[in-house]
Amino acid sequence: MTPIFSSIIGHTAQKEYLGRVIQKETLAHAYCFSGPKHVGKRAVVEEFVREALGVDLAGTPDSLKKRGIETNPNVTIVKPSEKGSISVEDIRILKERLSMSSFGSGKKVAIIEDADTMTIPAQNALLKTLEEPSGESLIILVASSPELLLRTILSRTVHIRFTLSQRNEIEKFLLAQGSTKELAHELAGLAGGRPGVANALINKDLRARFLEDLGEALQFAEGSLASRFAFIERIVKDKERTSDDLEKTIDAIRQVLHDCALASLGATDFSTLKAEEARVARIVQMKPVGVWAKALRTLGEAEYAMRANVNAQLALEHFALAL
Repeated sequence: MTPIFSSIIGHTAQKEYLGRVIQKETLAHAYCFSGPKHVGKRAVVEEFVREALGVDLAGTPDSLKKRGIETNPNVTIVKPSEKGSISVEDIRILKERLSMSSFGSGKKVAIIEDADTMTIPAQNALLKTLEEPSGESLIILVASSPELLLRTILSRTVHIRFTLSQRNEIEKFLLAQGSTKELAHELAGLAGGRPGVANALINKDLRARFLEDLGEALQFAEGSLASRFAFIERIVKDKERTSDDLEKTIDAIRQVLHDCALASLGATDFSTLKAEEARVARIVQMKPVGVWAKALRTLGEAEYAMRANVNAQLALEHFALAL
């Protein structure tokens, strides 16, 4: 028999804990899986629900947005709307579905993706459900910024935190998928600890776009304050850029800053643009050692502010001042 979670990269402690929960049948009524995007949280959710309840989430539509035939009437998946948030009405519909009797035997399952985008009224509505848990339902929140969730929500869930995976773990996965040793090493570095990104970068077109983003991020890091402000204004006001595009740009900047921080400490094996090691080293020499750690921290604060609906341009300009 294939061990539980054996196909998922990294997260050994988290997988061992959830494996014990499944084996001992000590399932809680609610969980929060938090951590950076693309580290494998959703993959763990799918296998956890499948092994614990025999429910297959693969292919299940977002039942609040697609009102057609569902693959499993006992499953409800909530995602942010096009506005980028989950409304109180979404949670009210979810609560109605959880209150209905299950089809056949077993629990009703609710997955709230990007749960940290719930509005405060939505979180308060969910809190009432968490305060009066039903033995017939399982609720799983998936979040990349759990600090945006009410503390009372987190206190009523089993909070499992996920971190970035080791580079060698991602390399092994890519080698098993048929990548050459050289490509696996390169992609594992570019992925920055995120298995989902590494898997996506196998696609040459996506990899080319990713490298373009990293190139822009390098220019941002080595440019003047005026050029950084101009870059921020362009990416924020460009109507052709989606919120997902902006997120990828910020991820690329973070990755460059991370490499600069490593280089300032004497590291030589950078994940970002292997051919640009000399350029990274030159950028590092332009700033005091401590500026890179400060910049990374300030970028995190800017993202937090943006998720709390602070103007994106103002938040990112505040970050740019840290460089």
